[in-house]
Amino acid sequence: MGSKVFARNERFSWATFVVLLLLSATALAQASAGSASPAGCERRFDQSTTGLPTACLFIGHYNAACGKEAVAIFAGDGTALVVGLAISPKTPTLFVPARVESATEGKLVRWRDDLELRSAPSVGKVTLDGDGRQLRVKLADPALQVGECHFDEFVGDFVGMVPAGQTGGPPLQATLREIVATR
Repeated sequence: MGSKVFARNERFSWATFVVLLLLSATALAQASAGSASPAGCERRFDQSTTGLPTACLFIGHYNAACGKEAVAIFAGDGTALVVGLAISPKTPTLFVPARVESATEGKLVRWRDDLELRSAPSVGKVTLDGDGRQLRVKLADPALQVGECHFDEFVGDFVGMVPAGQTGGPPLQATLREIVATR
């Protein structure tokens, strides 16, 4: 069985994308209504963030040349980190593992059955820049494609703290439809 760089979760991809899109639309609406813009993500890679009630939400684009909007969050135990990237409700959420190098940098690695991330070969890097204002996920070899576009790099801006572990459902989908209708 070969190693995989990314794990896909078909079951939760729609709910994850809807939740992240709704929460990002809410954060953007608050910012445009005159609320103070968020200073930066208060979480760091070397902290235990798994199981906390909130997570940092980033909105950006993958591959500046041909990519589209995407949303991302991260969680970890201070030594290992997983970045969840939602590109669209029709594609599975990508979960990218990394070994933590510092408070703001991690080395992307291949998924391993033994979970020994220290010995796993690096396949890119993830950084938290500008005092938590920007999340970057850069693949060393952008073999991953979304449609005709290589993934290459995700660059997302921090838009706010969102409830972690929230799930989708009819009330959430109805609210999302209202937000989309007003855009």
